[in-house]
Amino acid sequence: MSTSYSPVVGGDGSSRLDPREARQPLLPSLDRPASPRFLQDRFRRPYQLRQYVMPCIGVSFLALFLFLTVNSTLHPPPVGPGRRTALELATGNILSDLQGDSIVWDRLAEMTDLFGPRISGGESLERSIDWMMTMMTQEDNLMVWTEKVQVDVWERNEESLELLLPSRPPVPLPMLGLGGSVATAGGNGSIEAEVLVVQDVEELMKLGNETISGKIVLFDDDNWKHYGDSVKSRVYGAREAERFGAVGVLVRSVTPFSLGVPHAGSMLGANIPAAAITVEDSQYIRRVWERHGKADHSASPFAHLFEIPKGATSRNIIAEIPGRSRPEDIIVLGGHIDSWDVGTGAMDDAAGFFAAWHALRAISHLKEPPLRTIRVVGWVAEERGQFGAKAYAKKHAAEIPHHIFAMESDTGVFQPWGLSVTGSEEAVDYLSAAGQHYLGHIGAGNITSSDSSGADVAPLCQEGVPCASFLSLDPITQESPLDSGLDGYFYYHHTRADTVAALKPKELALASAAMGIWAYLVAEMVQSLPRDDKADA
Repeated sequence: MSTSYSPVVGGDGSSRLDPREARQPLLPSLDRPASPRFLQDRFRRPYQLRQYVMPCIGVSFLALFLFLTVNSTLHPPPVGPGRRTALELATGNILSDLQGDSIVWDRLAEMTDLFGPRISGGESLERSIDWMMTMMTQEDNLMVWTEKVQVDVWERNEESLELLLPSRPPVPLPMLGLGGSVATAGGNGSIEAEVLVVQDVEELMKLGNETISGKIVLFDDDNWKHYGDSVKSRVYGAREAERFGAVGVLVRSVTPFSLGVPHAGSMLGANIPAAAITVEDSQYIRRVWERHGKADHSASPFAHLFEIPKGATSRNIIAEIPGRSRPEDIIVLGGHIDSWDVGTGAMDDAAGFFAAWHALRAISHLKEPPLRTIRVVGWVAEERGQFGAKAYAKKHAAEIPHHIFAMESDTGVFQPWGLSVTGSEEAVDYLSAAGQHYLGHIGAGNITSSDSSGADVAPLCQEGVPCASFLSLDPITQESPLDSGLDGYFYYHHTRADTVAALKPKELALASAAMGIWAYLVAEMVQSLPRDDKADA
């Protein structure tokens, strides 16, 4: 059953969003005479006028007073602090604290300039965590700590790729070994073999060993629909190609648009090397292959170090403001702080964490803490298998029943649009009503629902916690994420172009404010968001 919720006035004069009061009438029911004759009979004598008319006037003034009170709550005037609710004031203060301020972008630029990319288990990631901890512990009213996470280690060494044709000298091709790939010949040599071009894993499965064995398979999936569909060849391609005797795999970069830049990414483990190449080179190889039936490749030397047996220790970053009266109830927001080893990982996903951190910072500047605890998490090793998310869920297992809401940002932080919510229908309805009322004026109050959640909040969502992904407008077209499918984000995704230059200070500040307002609204609810019983089952 779908239910819509509206803001109502709490007993202390502050505004609360209470699902229990969604369907209650805003005004009391007033009894009226049955007919004009009844009125005429009652008002026949002077004493009757005093007896009946005056109470009616009193009731009318009461009704008018109630109407003005409720109406001002639902539609507060733009000015006059005495006429605005406590919740309106608080969310307005969060917005004014960040809007127009470049501190989020400035700090993000400083961190990514200092330490560069932050691959899981690497020294740059640990140094950047130390820097962020130094900055965050200087904030007033924030509790800040780290929690250890065991991660695997994968390092990129020298790598190269050449296209060999009889009509011209070897053609060097830009490439990026996929995260988790083994080295060619165990790191002691190169591979030279004919290329077989297929569209996707489904086409590969139809060919069989005789066609595939001894070849380098190129997955040239040119049918971009959305990331979740197109990424399958990158994730599963090497494992499936190995089953049929392939000696290596190349994958067309997973992006709707390219300017000659390969895109990194993870793969499932296989014993043959795999690499991403540019869209343009993938198209080039297909053209040669279709004309001549074969094209040769040499990868030399394409050496990697994958999953050191002992692994490494990294850290999640945790910061929170304890709730003023329900500290055991927790709202989580954040992003992952590791990245691939190309670019600086500013967009994916340092910006998501920095926006959440500074949202919490703005909330800490309010006159009093929120009703519930608001916690920011910087997860590590998202790119290598969500080790940080799994470690957080395990360490805080006893608290998960008290996690009220979990929100992450991992699709870029641009002009804010709203949330994609995974949860009960009642939770979606509440957030939709709250978003339009408190964030509609900045365009960040939109809601859509989804069956899948972000990677780092997924362990919480699977336990029934209402979850959300923070979404922005497409950075290229400025279209809604419902229209663009976040295509503009994937122009930069996992490439050398992922730097702070891809982000705008004003948009980052506004998005940070929007994240803070969303978290604060849920923290101030009279009742908790309804959990998703289907997820618990």
